[in-house]
Amino acid sequence: MFGYIRPVESELLVKEYEFYRAVYCSLCKTGGRRVSRFSRFFLNYDFVFLALVRLALTREQVSTERTFCPYRLKKKTVLAENDAVTYTTAAFGLLSYYKLCDDIADLRGFRRLKKRLLLPLFSRMRRKAARLYPELDRQVAAAMEAFSIAENKAGSAVDQAADGFAAITRILASCGLEGEAKDVAEVCGYHLGRFIYIIDAFDDCREDDRRSEYNCLNSRYGSAEATEAHAEQVLLTLKDSMAAFSRAYALADGCPLDNLIYNVATLGGEAAFRKIMQVRKDTMNGSV
Repeated sequence: MFGYIRPVESELLVKEYEFYRAVYCSLCKTGGRRVSRFSRFFLNYDFVFLALVRLALTREQVSTERTFCPYRLKKKTVLAENDAVTYTTAAFGLLSYYKLCDDIADLRGFRRLKKRLLLPLFSRMRRKAARLYPELDRQVAAAMEAFSIAENKAGSAVDQAADGFAAITRILASCGLEGEAKDVAEVCGYHLGRFIYIIDAFDDCREDDRRSEYNCLNSRYGSAEATEAHAEQVLLTLKDSMAAFSRAYALADGCPLDNLIYNVATLGGEAAFRKIMQVRKDTMNGSV
């Protein structure tokens, strides 16, 4: 599910990239202990970014430790468990469950059956996450229901479709925070969600067109081919979202994580889109 938001490693200091990897590994480890060991297999980079933003806004002091990774069979550097990491693993578990439920409602046939087979596993993830943060569970459930309704009514209105998902990530980013940190997190979370929804629609436009499934960009432009022909226009709206994210985050910057966060927002977002385009180009060249 998703996973587009990543840094451009070549533009980071070594210590910044090592910290980024430590956050990822800490989410993997904490998620396995607090939510479900299977959450380790589904974790994506978007939630690493959410954890970084939460750490930056709360100014939470963190420390690192070395621990054995059973999947890499070696010791890895992770953050000692802290509130931001625990919260993010719970947020991941909750969104994963409600997104699966949404997929089951939308899909048909064998694809729906495959999703239903995962439901007991994801239900357990949700129950454990909800025990940690019951208010977050309530808000995400309500926002996910509103998103489903908004998407069904959106048609070719890309902003309306994206707004429903952005409302969910706004909650994920800001729940439990207060004051300026909450205000900044709400705007950052909103534009992060808008970015994820639109780039995911672009990435899936061919498959959605082939399956005759809803895609806001295909509805807007008429077909997958037309969507790809408007790639630069799509990129522009993605840049607008990440620029809005950066403007909001700038209200509360002054943290050692600033360079890493701006790297992901400004460079990583465009790099993700360019990667999708390159894969399309390579696929077309390979099929000739």
